[in-house]
Amino acid sequence: MLPGESWQAMMASLDNHFGDNAELDPQVASEIGDFLNRHAAGPDQGGYSARLWRSTRKVALASRITDTDYFRGKHHEITTAMVTENPDIGSFSRCDACHADAAQGAFDEHQVSIPGYGRWDD
Repeated sequence: MLPGESWQAMMASLDNHFGDNAELDPQVASEIGDFLNRHAAGPDQGGYSARLWRSTRKVALASRITDTDYFRGKHHEITTAMVTENPDIGSFSRCDACHADAAQGAFDEHQVSIPGYGRWDD
């Protein structure tokens, strides 16, 4: 869900990946990098991918989906307390905590259930 430029920058700085060292064997890093570039968000991808790609055009180099205008717009009614102060979630990067089908890439807003708050309907 990030553009190729973001994935390339992230793969080039795995020694400091959000504060952790995530360095990989060069062959593995190359394979993962190739996969990320093939599946990167872009204007021709459609759906979430295209909307997120357009949203990242305003960010110097998006390293987090949560930094995009698209993400912020979709989550504007969700308070920080509901997520970061919620022991069952802890971070907006834990998509699967509220979106049951996140692993399949499905983020239907009508299927959201926030732990401790229940089904969310805006």
